[in-house]
Amino acid sequence: MRILKRVLIGILVAVLSLVLIGVVLAYKEKSEMDKLHQQNEEAFKAQTGMSYAEHDKVIEEQTKTNEALAKDLEESNKYQLIEHKAITENGIGYISGKIKNNTDEQLSYLEVDINLYDKDGVQVGDTMDIVQNLGARGTWEFKAPVLEGNVAKYEIVSIQ
Repeated sequence: MRILKRVLIGILVAVLSLVLIGVVLAYKEKSEMDKLHQQNEEAFKAQTGMSYAEHDKVIEEQTKTNEALAKDLEESNKYQLIEHKAITENGIGYISGKIKNNTDEQLSYLEVDINLYDKDGVQVGDTMDIVQNLGARGTWEFKAPVLEGNVAKYEIVSIQ
């Protein structure tokens, strides 16, 4: 019976040791992840001039503005802004998206105008794209170039 107790105590000590090691390793991994996250945010701030939280706020405001525009466009029902986003291809920035012609008529000319802003909300430029002869019920994939380097947000100001 004594031997059995000693074996069980030995097993219990070994299990508790493994649990303790697991807790220490998990804490160490979390600390390393927190440090890596902080380094990434510092690099992001150095590149963009804003923290993750500031960037999230800008994106939230931009989304609200663009959702309002999308709602206005849907109400007019002539055009529908389906989607839009900022992209980079081969080192060049673009604002791209899709606009649908909701009419039964071909549109001879359609233009999307976009204002560009820095992290402080100061307009630093604008861009646009055009399409000619968009078919009835057709969808246009626009791609407006962004030549300014300090753009943190954009606003689609008109589609006409």
